[in-house]
Amino acid sequence: MRVLKPEEIECRLQSFSDKTATFLLYKDVRTDVRVLSETYGDMWKNEYTEINGNIYCTISIWNDQLKAWISRSNVGTESNIEHEKGQASDAMKRAGFMWGIGTELYTAPQIRVDLTDKDIWNGKCTLKLSVKEVEITDDHKIRKLVLVDVWGNIRFSWSLRNEQTSTIASMPSESHELIPTQPCNGSD
Repeated sequence: MRVLKPEEIECRLQSFSDKTATFLLYKDVRTDVRVLSETYGDMWKNEYTEINGNIYCTISIWNDQLKAWISRSNVGTESNIEHEKGQASDAMKRAGFMWGIGTELYTAPQIRVDLTDKDIWNGKCTLKLSVKEVEITDDHKIRKLVLVDVWGNIRFSWSLRNEQTSTIASMPSESHELIPTQPCNGSD
């Protein structure tokens, strides 16, 4: 499978304190559908099965040499919103991982970002990040990652060649101050 493009990788807030926030990288089910369709055309299918209240997704790909469907499955977990839909979507994303879609996301560094007063509103972290740049090796490992906020300010920059850095960013008219954070060894 091909590696994910920056616009196919999303950032989700995992936790935050008064000073820092931790984010996770993920893909959505539309990415799985796009990658499967690009790679196999209409020679793939997905099916859902409920077993003991859990939803499993099976992605099957037609193998012309064997003249058979090759299948891989995984189970989903409920989301906080729309439990069944979230569980079905999660099952498809997990089955997509079984086919190699987005496996590089498992090699992401720990993403810890320093927060400003503007990132907290009514006790909640409002910081949204997106992937500006990602470099992925041939063996599907993230080598470089740059995340930006909604104003385009770099809030996280990491490379296997360098240590992790986090940038304090505010509105574009203000200056940026680079503050190094805890080094990351790239195996987190």
